Amino acid sequence: MALVELAAQLRTETGKGAAHRVRQAGMLPGIVYGPGEASVKIAVEMRIFERVLRQATGGTMLIDLKVDGDSRPSCKVLMKEVQRDPVTSRPLHVDLLYVSMSKPVHVVVPIQLEGIPVGIKIEGGFVDHVLRELEVECLPGEIPDYISVDVTPLNIGDSVHAGDIRHETVQILTPADRVVVAVHGRAAPTPEEEAAAAEAEASKALAEAEAETEEGTGKAPAEGDPKDGKEK
Repeated sequence: MALVELAAQLRTETGKGAAHRVRQAGMLPGIVYGPGEASVKIAVEMRIFERVLRQATGGTMLIDLKVDGDSRPSCKVLMKEVQRDPVTSRPLHVDLLYVSMSKPVHVVVPIQLEGIPVGIKIEGGFVDHVLRELEVECLPGEIPDYISVDVTPLNIGDSVHAGDIRHETVQILTPADRVVVAVHGRAAPTPEEEAAAAEAEASKALAEAEAETEEGTGKAPAEGDPKDGKEK
């Protein structure tokens, strides 16, 4: 996982009114906290924060935070939570968590499926991606962007569980019996679906037969019909 840099300012005012004024100034209010560390209120430029969010791959992001006015040159943090406006989804507040690069952390990492299962290419089945994230424990510097799962050898009826997955840098904490992905066969049609399909096919065949009959025989003009150029 790449280390993302983020600059922030110390924030001294507290309360809803102060947070509102921060947002009006184009900044995002936030807080940094963690075990053994004093919490620090910060403000981050909104456009920069949104740019950082776009770099996220859906999992946990490791940030090198530089706070203007703090005695430390920088610190490593994880993005713990982003509160959003329920209507616009615009960020309202961010929680950042201090981490030590030498101590394991508990994070969530997305799962990425690789390959096309045999059960799809040959047997006509379909993939059911049940679990899209794994809970893992690892050092902050070893958090992967995603964990890859090869589904190529799966036939219809096969599945991959969390306990089947191995990764060189993380310990997987998700219960081993949780299904990650499974390949299923197409469900057999119900009697009602079969009857409806048969009726639709019969209607289609009848319509095609009638069209062919009209094209083959045509409609000859009746005797005395002005269309044949003769009078009665």
